[in-house]
Amino acid sequence: MDNLARQNTPPRGQAHTLMGAEIAACRRCERLVRYCATFRVPEKQKMPDATYWAQPVPGFGDLLANLLVVGLAPGAQGANRTGRPFTGDAAGEVLYSALYRHGYCNRETAVDRRDGLRLNGVYITNAVKCVPPQNRPSGDEKRACLDWLRLELAQLTRTRVVLAMGRNAFEAYLRLQKDEGHIQKLSEHRFAHGQTYCFSGD
Repeated sequence: MDNLARQNTPPRGQAHTLMGAEIAACRRCERLVRYCATFRVPEKQKMPDATYWAQPVPGFGDLLANLLVVGLAPGAQGANRTGRPFTGDAAGEVLYSALYRHGYCNRETAVDRRDGLRLNGVYITNAVKCVPPQNRPSGDEKRACLDWLRLELAQLTRTRVVLAMGRNAFEAYLRLQKDEGHIQKLSEHRFAHGQTYCFSGD
């Protein structure tokens, strides 16, 4: 590897975000923009001493990751507060504890963007970047956000395994596979907990 290539290769184990500023500035979905803004008032905050992120949440992790974790959307009092996927809520406690046990991160808890968490070989993101009311994004909102996930995947060139955290994340990834011509019909791949699929040409 020449010196220029070394300079342009991100170091492993550090937290990087793809298109962080662009994703955080996204205002495509009016309903989600309005809902995010409600978390800037103390009445909606379960942790009133915290400064809530309350805008689209970019993914983060190792840009040389071979494992990609995709969730549905930021949790209202978790990632929507902290500004980092699966950080500061019960789902994150489960995920980061598992990643830590398998050597993908340096600590088993994730509480804040500045907590020193480092990821190695894994990138974490959501199919929908804004917190949705009742944790239920509309079909239009899912489709609008699919472009961000597509752009993230295009830059994560070493990904070999995708862990979809739930049906909505699974279906978002499946739609991208169909768009790329790796599958013909969405119905050929049904969601099930613990199910594994391999995609030809991917």
